[in-house]
Amino acid sequence: MRRLAILMTVVIVLAAAGGRAAEQTAAGPRLPLIVDTDLGFDDCSAILYLLNRPDVDLLAITIAGTGEVHCQPGLSNVLRLCKLAGRYPPTFPVACGDEEPSDGYQVFPARWRSDADAFFGENVPVCPPGSTAHAVEEIINVLKAAKQPVTLLTLGPLTNIAALFERAPWVKSRLRRIYIMGGAVNVPGNIRVPGVTDHLKNRVAEWNIYIDPVAARSVFHAGLPISLIALDGTQKVPITEERVRQFTRSATTPEARLIVHWCRREHQGIRQGVYCYWDTLAAMAAVDADICRYTTYKLDVVVRYAPHVPRGDLPAFSPLCRNGRPRRAFDEATVGQTKIADAGVPIAVCTDADAARFWQRYIRELNREYRRDTATRGVGSRAGH
Repeated sequence: MRRLAILMTVVIVLAAAGGRAAEQTAAGPRLPLIVDTDLGFDDCSAILYLLNRPDVDLLAITIAGTGEVHCQPGLSNVLRLCKLAGRYPPTFPVACGDEEPSDGYQVFPARWRSDADAFFGENVPVCPPGSTAHAVEEIINVLKAAKQPVTLLTLGPLTNIAALFERAPWVKSRLRRIYIMGGAVNVPGNIRVPGVTDHLKNRVAEWNIYIDPVAARSVFHAGLPISLIALDGTQKVPITEERVRQFTRSATTPEARLIVHWCRREHQGIRQGVYCYWDTLAAMAAVDADICRYTTYKLDVVVRYAPHVPRGDLPAFSPLCRNGRPRRAFDEATVGQTKIADAGVPIAVCTDADAARFWQRYIRELNREYRRDTATRGVGSRAGH
């Protein structure tokens, strides 16, 4: 029964979500952080937020090529974000991983991918990316050199992270905690989007888990502390027309004005209530321990296969998976569900968020107010947090 699977409710986030991060940064040291992203609209917002936090030490940004953006444009788009935030060229490595999921044929809608590739219509000139390293190689190199445990934040499908743990299991000892934007535990999924994915049957999964459920299940069972920033929590920070108007009035930096431009471009979806600050909430939760409230559940990811490969157009993926087994199709209706189960693993799920606090910090950081404050008071000063 679902009730028996619930371990405990955490009212104060310090108990469930690794509050040590906030304690360390309040004392002075910067938070060492690796971000794995698929550079959708909300990912870009989250990365700009992190680039504007002087108390965050970004060690690498890697791209999940199975997500919204394709690898080559994704590499350039990370550089564009750095340029907008005044952090170009970046002092950390940028790399992309595999462009095929661990199994199955799940992909993001082609329209979303083309928008992400094109940086959502914004022209920010940068030099062509020079990196040819694989994302997994870069993460391994960064963790080898790390002098203290590192926080890992994932904002896309978990393909890179599952491959990382398979290739170098020892890296798990270098990680403090994983913050995963993904999943829907006690709320409906978000796969069906009006006018875009009405044909899909899945009503229970969230996109990042749905795209590569095998990878997600592997990471869930990797034995590391996980904070899951699921749809349960992100629905508390929707992007609304009123929020966009408020943000527009306060936008003073190139990155803030870019967010305004993107929100205007997506006005129809915002009016329909489609968008939330999914990845930005995850980024903020990884840095600040007081933004989410958590409940710990025993969770597993549903990986159920269809009896045969469906007819119709399928992505031109390799017929063999990374493990050498034949690629198979999933049961569309259930795949990727983050399900409470006795056989699952304890995971802290963000079930509520402080929307007022989130919004105040989001406006401040995107307008570089925190960067200006800490330039005079010293990195790590967190007055008002």
